[in-house]
Amino acid sequence: MKYIMKYSFILSLVLLALSCRDEDLVRFPDVATGVNARLILYPERSYINFADLGNAAIAFDVYSENTDLEEIVYSATFVEASSPNTVYPTVPAITVPGSAFVSGKATDVEITAEELAAVLNLPGGKDYFEGGDKVTFTAQAKLTDGRTFDANNSAPSITGGTFPSFTLQFDVFVGCPSPQDVIAGEYWSIMEYNDGGEPVGDTVDVDVTFAGPEPFRYHVTDHTVELYVPYGGTQYPADFYDICGQAILQPATSFGNVVNLDPPNGNFLPAVIDTSTPQTKFVLNWLETNNNISASIRFVKKP
Repeated sequence: MKYIMKYSFILSLVLLALSCRDEDLVRFPDVATGVNARLILYPERSYINFADLGNAAIAFDVYSENTDLEEIVYSATFVEASSPNTVYPTVPAITVPGSAFVSGKATDVEITAEELAAVLNLPGGKDYFEGGDKVTFTAQAKLTDGRTFDANNSAPSITGGTFPSFTLQFDVFVGCPSPQDVIAGEYWSIMEYNDGGEPVGDTVDVDVTFAGPEPFRYHVTDHTVELYVPYGGTQYPADFYDICGQAILQPATSFGNVVNLDPPNGNFLPAVIDTSTPQTKFVLNWLETNNNISASIRFVKKP
């Protein structure tokens, strides 16, 4: 009997302690919401159309489940294709107020090429843009309680993946619509001219693929027509741009550094991309900076 009384006494003490606890001390804290702001660019306005700068614009929709958004600010950083090491300041470019969201969506958010050039303070305005330029947009969201979210305090689980909940960054390039399926394929590459005294007329099979991330960047498995194979070399791959029908070789290497070359004389073919027939043709003109050898290579798509 004494054991029953002992355990009953202990149980009473436990129940008394539980009944006297302070509920405020054990209450779960209120859950603070984060940011949900997913951005989708319009395909036809996902780049700055170099062929029509006067009407060019970037546009997108933003989707959000937040009801406490004060604003989202997208800041822009300019990277110049011809001078990629030049540092331009990052500036606020697009502000989307919370009031712009209707049923969780802000529609047709736009900035024109002229407006973008103005906020970037580009000399000469929109006409300063050139093919291959890049503008990187970064987002900062502010909530009505004063909290802000950007790349510095947003978890990868929210901002990562193919369809992130919060789009922190996106890139926009200056270029033109490029027919990727028409340009990609198997080609013959033909040595049309070089000033190194090497034979012309040689032909080598190459592959051209879409490379990205720019919507007009392509990759070719060899840009030299195996020019240096007799000297212990190999094929040398390179990337090139299709800028409104003009082929622009991107920095590459062979026996040395290689850069795009505008034709200096009549021996070089025009660096155009011709997609007017099923047999696409294009020309790459390049210069090896270490030995001052230049060449003009023609590429013809196989039927």
